[in-house]
Amino acid sequence: MQWTDERVKMTNEILVGAQIVKMYRWEEALETVVHNTRKKEFKSIRKANRIRAINMAIYFSSVSLVSLATFGGSWLMGHTLSSANIFTILSLFGIIRNQITSGFPSAIETLSESLIVSKRINQFMNLWKQTHAKTLEEQTTDISKLIPGSIVMDRASFTWSSIQSAQLTEIDLNLNAGSLAGVVGATGSGKSSLLAAILGEMSLVQGSSKIYGKIAYVSQISWIFSGTIRENILFCKDFDKEKYERVLQSCCLITDLQSFPAGDSTVIGEKGVNLSGGQKARVSLARALYTEADIYLFDDPLAAVDPTIARKIFQQCISNQGILNDKTRLLVTHQIQFLPEFDHCILLDHGIYDATNKWLSIWSSKLEVEQRESHYLYVYLGLVIGTWLMAIIRADYFFHIILRGASVFHDCMLKGVLYSSLRFYESNPVGRILNRFSKDQQVIDELLPVTFFDTIQSLTMVLGSIVIIGISNPWALLILIIIIPMLLWLRRIYVRTSREIKRLESVSRSPIYALFSSSLSGLMTIRTFEVENHFLNSFIYKNNTNTRALFIFIALTRWFGLRLDLMTCSITFLTAILSITLRQNMDASSVALGLAYAINLLDLFQGGVRQSAATENYMISTERIDEYSHIPPESGFYKEELEKPSNWPTEGRIEFDDYKLSYRPELEPVLKGINLKIEPRNKIGIIGRTGAGKSSIFQALYRFTDKSITHGKILIDGIDISKISLNDLRSNLNIIPQSPVLFSNTLRYNLDPFNHYTDEQLWDVLEAVQLKRKIENLKDKLSTQIAEYGSNFSVGECQLICVARAILKPSKILLIDEATAHVDTKTDELIQKILREKFMNHTVLTIAHRLHTVIDSDKIVIMNDGIVAKYGTPQELFNEKNEILTDMNNDNEPVTYL
Repeated sequence: MQWTDERVKMTNEILVGAQIVKMYRWEEALETVVHNTRKKEFKSIRKANRIRAINMAIYFSSVSLVSLATFGGSWLMGHTLSSANIFTILSLFGIIRNQITSGFPSAIETLSESLIVSKRINQFMNLWKQTHAKTLEEQTTDISKLIPGSIVMDRASFTWSSIQSAQLTEIDLNLNAGSLAGVVGATGSGKSSLLAAILGEMSLVQGSSKIYGKIAYVSQISWIFSGTIRENILFCKDFDKEKYERVLQSCCLITDLQSFPAGDSTVIGEKGVNLSGGQKARVSLARALYTEADIYLFDDPLAAVDPTIARKIFQQCISNQGILNDKTRLLVTHQIQFLPEFDHCILLDHGIYDATNKWLSIWSSKLEVEQRESHYLYVYLGLVIGTWLMAIIRADYFFHIILRGASVFHDCMLKGVLYSSLRFYESNPVGRILNRFSKDQQVIDELLPVTFFDTIQSLTMVLGSIVIIGISNPWALLILIIIIPMLLWLRRIYVRTSREIKRLESVSRSPIYALFSSSLSGLMTIRTFEVENHFLNSFIYKNNTNTRALFIFIALTRWFGLRLDLMTCSITFLTAILSITLRQNMDASSVALGLAYAINLLDLFQGGVRQSAATENYMISTERIDEYSHIPPESGFYKEELEKPSNWPTEGRIEFDDYKLSYRPELEPVLKGINLKIEPRNKIGIIGRTGAGKSSIFQALYRFTDKSITHGKILIDGIDISKISLNDLRSNLNIIPQSPVLFSNTLRYNLDPFNHYTDEQLWDVLEAVQLKRKIENLKDKLSTQIAEYGSNFSVGECQLICVARAILKPSKILLIDEATAHVDTKTDELIQKILREKFMNHTVLTIAHRLHTVIDSDKIVIMNDGIVAKYGTPQELFNEKNEILTDMNNDNEPVTYL
């Protein structure tokens, strides 16, 4: 179970960061990690299957083993065995065999698993329940501070875990209702943690914290759930047209909604995949504004939009002149141009609160025995032991073969998903994909081998029993000739129906995974807006839908079982009647043998038919996994039409020749005839309004869209990138993404998954990004385990790790997608310095919203509505008084300051 959990967790991280995985060209590295975890899971399941194989062998040879002990003991004691005794004993053994050799061990296994699951659930249920405020020490508070919107902290210290020391120390904070406060500090200083403390997400370990009023919250990484844009904004609230339109206007969303065919009824994919970063940030912001709250917490949402939009949003929403002017507002920001407008400035330094006052600070973030001769007993003993040993070997080998097959299916599915196009991820929620890697894989790993083996063994034993009954009492075959077709007809009806119900149950399970995954990523937002009941009710509804299908499946199984029992009982009854009627023509031994096997046939036939039906149902999971094994990979991943130089690219020259790009054939182009020439080693800044097509240029360079829906050419060092393999193309591009992605593995792995570099080289790049001292102070240093989604590092530190990755990779072309959007000015300056020093001889393309990030570029590309509106040096564009460039300059600190 441990390794299964680990494999599923890794798979989930890969699915969530699919685009970054493809950009880094890490498919093979991550495939290896999951494959190695699967090997450990395989060994764990293999051990469990050996125990199941021994149990199955005992079940198969149990009557022989007990008969040997009983009849052998009787022979040794000098007793004479009669046919009547043999018949009675064998019949009794047959009746209790299933319960003792199968039912009882199965119950023990189930009980053991239940205890483990119960313990895990109990640990979860005993977790601390989040509340909006947790006060350890009551104190008298001035009546004026009871006004909704007030925040009062008195020497408050907070921690994320009771086993950790405080991450925020002795915070003294007193904000009156209606205040506008800026939260600033260096990367990793605790700015987001302060907001989490106000939200009640951190434990108060010292002092007091009193928050008065309802809170609205905008997260640093915008949280968008699958639904329409309107549903994301209303967030379970009633629709008020006037307020809704006012919010859209304030968040500058009107123009964006007009560009969508369905307007605000446009369905957003999971995690907002069909929205740009800026659009996601503004939808998230609009959700907060639409909520009537007393306190608004903004965790740097303006970093994801261009400066002009940022300025408008600040003025229309957040500032003292905006629609929230009478509300308490805390804005975490790295944009110092807004600081003079704050009533208070909260400066944090490594979780220590420095100051709050008017802005006076500086910015820093599984027999017969007829004779007395002994050889009869020994022969029987040999046969029994041989049967038992062969049964163990047979079962163990069978389980091994099935498990190997399951692993092949898993590896093919993983490969199919990893090498699929981004469109696959956009049209399939993570929960749906994860359902196949978890529940469906568990079915073919653990359930299918047992039911398949039972089916083959039971039906083989049924055939043997029929032969023995036919030899001992040929007339009984007449009964079987009538009953067996009826049984097969009944089975066909059951299987046909149950298969579809089982498929329905599998399909209805996926939305549960999807909702759970989505809710976890937006937990703080859900709690803050107090819509836990809505998501809980949605979970209950989806779970009930799945439970209904499961209940119908179980009820259908019981319906089939009852009719199967009645028909198999009739075989025993009619065989007994025939034996009594024909007793003058048969010897007692034959009657006894025939009846014993007829009774035994009851359980065998039932088990065989039931298990064969279950096997067919479980094969649905195999079908579902096999479906993902045949996902079409991205075209031309390894195949290339044009031979390129072994050291390509050598210069880094990039040319766009009348290039047009659409994300899907039915959609309008997002790049409309781009013509652009970028010389080697040039530093190019790409700016423009939100949705202008800046990120689409990077999508084009990485060939994330099929060649059939693109027009024109992109040349790198004179080579048409559409004619070389995706493997070669992406391996030779370097990127620092906007949202850093780290995987649950060691820091060393996150920097160098292919083990191409020495520890010394890794330390060098960590020193370059000023993380060496922090990592050296950690117990495991480079072997430090990164928590899920990199949660044990701040967003800024995660971004610096991504910069360190980029320094390690030898590539002539570096793409930077708003890499400094979520870091403080000091870290921003550090990154810019690193880029200038480490990538001096590289071609660098930078998408930016901050003017100073690209002002020292050789040239600047201004994008507008999918076209290159302007292209030139910064000075030329300034002299032309370009509107976009001028707006960016006006909305940022002066160029001379830069």
